[in-house]
Formats: sequence, C-alpha cells, structure tokens
Amino acid sequence: PLPGEEVPDRLGELALTCLRGGRDVLLIVPDPASPTASGVLDLARAWAEAVGEDTASIAVDVRGGPTARVLYRDWLRCRAGKVRVVVGERGATFMPLRRLGLAIVLDEASPVHKERRSPRHHVREVLFERARRAGAVGLAVGAVPSAVVWRHLGDGRLMLVRADEAQVEATRPRVLLATGELEARARISRAGMGVLRQALDSGGYGVVLAARRGEGRALVCSRCGDVVRCTSCAAAVARTEQAGWWCATCGTRSQRAPACVRCGPGALSPLAAGAQRLGEELRRSLAGTVVVLEGYAQDVPPPPAILVMTRGSVLDRPPPLGRVHAVVLPDLDGALRRPVLDAAEDALRLAFAVAGWPVSGSVISGASTSVADTAGDVHVVVETREPDHHAMQALKAWDPALFWEEESALRAAVRLPPHTHAIRLEHHGGRGSVAGGLTGRLRAALAPGDDLVGPLHLGEGSVAYLVRSVDRLATLGALRPLREESSRAGVDLRLDVDPVDLG
Repeated sequence: PLPGEEVPDRLGELALTCLRGGRDVLLIVPDPASPTASGVLDLARAWAEAVGEDTASIAVDVRGGPTARVLYRDWLRCRAGKVRVVVGERGATFMPLRRLGLAIVLDEASPVHKERRSPRHHVREVLFERARRAGAVGLAVGAVPSAVVWRHLGDGRLMLVRADEAQVEATRPRVLLATGELEARARISRAGMGVLRQALDSGGYGVVLAARRGEGRALVCSRCGDVVRCTSCAAAVARTEQAGWWCATCGTRSQRAPACVRCGPGALSPLAAGAQRLGEELRRSLAGTVVVLEGYAQDVPPPPAILVMTRGSVLDRPPPLGRVHAVVLPDLDGALRRPVLDAAEDALRLAFAVAGWPVSGSVISGASTSVADTAGDVHVVVETREPDHHAMQALKAWDPALFWEEESALRAAVRLPPHTHAIRLEHHGGRGSVAGGLTGRLRAALAPGDDLVGPLHLGEGSVAYLVRSVDRLATLGALRPLREESSRAGVDLRLDVDPVDLG
C-alpha cells in the first residue's frame, strides 16, 4: 500500500470486483479487531443489499474464535456455496469456497500467520496454493515483505504490485534521522520534542513508540553513553531502591551507587526507557495531555494529546478520533540490534506501519496528493546513532527494496533466508539407534547443496537443528526415510519449514 492509503477501501474495491464477477473472497487478518476486515465486510454487505442478495448470509465472520457449533454451521454454509465472503484469522484459511476468486492475507509477515502445531502451515503459502488450484488471485499485503516473499519475488513466483515512484514520493512522510549530535544527551532530541509540541499546538496527536512496557532497567552513563556493567560478570546492571545496583544475570548486589568505568561516579539513565518512564518524562516537558497506552485495545483520548504506545497497542490503522501530526521513534536502534535474525526487518516493518500514520488520508480515490498539501508540517523523527544503517535509509526513502537488497546480501554470506530456505528440526527424546548419532544421520540424509547447523540443546534431552535448503521439496524428500524410521522407533522428530524462530 501507499503510505497513508486506506487499505480497507482498496481491498473492499477488489472484493466487490470479484463478487461482481461471480467469484468468492477469502480474507485472513492477523488480529480479531482488524478494522480492515470490518471495512471489507461492511462493503460486501452493502453491495449485497444493493443487488438484492441476502445480506445475512453473503458474508461469514469467524474472527475471535466462535464456538464449535457456530463454526461448523458456517463451514457447512460455505461448503454448500451459500457464502460469498469469509473473513477470519489463521483458522479460517481452510474454510471452503466453491468459486474462490480472491484470497488475501493481510500483513503477510506477521508471525501469527504461522501455525505452531503440526502440520505447521503458513497462511500465505496455503492461500497461494488454494488460489493456484482455483485459478484465482492470491494477494499478500504488507509494506515490507517477509524474507520468504522476497525470495518468491526473486524466483518469479510472485509479481510485485506497488505505485510508481512519483506517487510514493508525493505521499510518503518526511522522515528525519536525528542523531542528537552537538546536543546534551536526552531521550528525545530537540527535533523530536519540537514536532510533538507542534502536534499539540495544531490540535492533533503526537505518537511516541516505546520499545517496551514499564521502565527500562539497564543503566548507561549520561555523559559518555557506555553501559554500566556488573563487576562480577560484566552484564548490564539495574538501580536498586536504596540507590545501589544489582545484576539480574549473576545476582550480585552492591549498596554503592553504580559508576561508569570511563567517567567514574556521575549521573546515570536507563539505556532504553519503557513506556511508563517516557510518559513521565514527557509530562514534565510538555504542556498537554500525555497518555501511556500499553497492551491491546486501550482507550484513546480525544486530541490534542501525546500517545506513548508500545507494540501491543499498535493496530493496522491510526487512532480514530483525530489526525496524527507527528511520530517519534526513540529506540529504533535497540530494535534493530536484537539478537535474532529478523530483528532489522521486524523493526522496519513496525516503523513503516506507525510512520505512515501522519499521512493517513492523503491518498483519496486512487489519486495522490502531496504531504505538504494535506498535512501541513508532518514529521517522523527517528532517534538514532546509526543513520547509515540500511533499515534507516529504507525508512527515510520509503523503499523496502533498499533494505532487502543489502540485507539479502548480508545473509547470503551465511546462507540464510532469503538466500536459502530454513527448515528447523527438533528431536525430543526417543530410544534406539535413531536417537543416538542423530547429527551424523541427518548430515548423511541431506539433499545436495543443503547443510546442517546444530545441534542446539533445548534441555531434557531435546535438541534442535537448522537445515539451510536450496530446494525445499528436495530436502523434504531426502529427509522422509529418516522421519519414517524415527516414527517407527517412537522418536519425536518434528519438522518446521520457514520457521518463525530460527534459534
């Protein structure tokens, strides 16, 4: 989607086109409160009323997990061909539709679309296959594609649908990467505080996205920014109520105030503040309403207000009561550097979602208008010490291809997705020869071009392996004899293609 585009309207238009052509629609969303799903349902029912169809039965909404009785009744209606539109979460992926014409997965990179139980399917892959068999269109919606989709695009399995560069340039928000150079160390830079004040003065919302709930614990020196570390294990330490410090890693405690190795005793501050601490600090600095929203479905006050949000309170549309005039991302650096493979893409995806809020509504009926014309002084301020990071540059240019071109090159050096397919195997206990010497047996069973990483010990006799595969079908075929032998021997050997967790 274009930044600020009304996704419910666009998907509703596609759904109506499909319905008018005599075909059915399946929409899978990541959360039960999705406004996009509600918008598509409303448009479908309005169309049914206009053409004289039964508005009560044209659409089935299975979000939120209806009772087994209701779900089975809806399944029978779909099977009988009486339903034209199905909207739901992951469990609705297999709802039968006789004339499937459009299968949509919203926010295809969301981890909730992956089933963690056997057979561990992914909504995206199931919908693509259903669309292929039905001669329908499979549509994956997202601002930043997942690694799997990026590989599919490179292989020619999918076609990228996006606006031209002129439209993106006309509608994208203006992003400032604030390094805080030549400023006193602060949680939010002068630029960030400036746009938040402008948001209050203009009668709108300012949004600050915190990395975590509550208050940050790890301490850094306010002068040099170095992390204050434990004298026993060198882990980060937290302040105690008695002004001393304690280490959560090894349990060491001290009644003396923590000190920076480089600067000595002095002022300290949390490395990354949680939402509560950010809210407290902003209330002292801003003459306006500051509300902390932690968790799902929080009540949003009317504007003008500053909303300090966490990831759990971010939905797929901006706050409904007013216009977002400014967004500040104070801890994107920390999100980029989390010790997981997809940290950078995940942080960029979240940043894209929130950074598009200030221009929401700038795309009207397919025509784009400039941000300056529609939103005045709209700004997204990112506090960062790494402005040259490819994720930061992709956010500034509003171009996820910039990110994936460099990210995929980095991952190619270690043969990780999207350069290869990842297949995770877990071995849980067992007996006999299959349990013993499993690593060697796995290496011998791999298809040509594959390699094995592991074992990673999970505790209680369980281990995990990662297969880096160049051809998923060849890998699965090569592993099948070993899996069948494991099953006969009573060994629990689990397999997960394109896992959410590669660890």
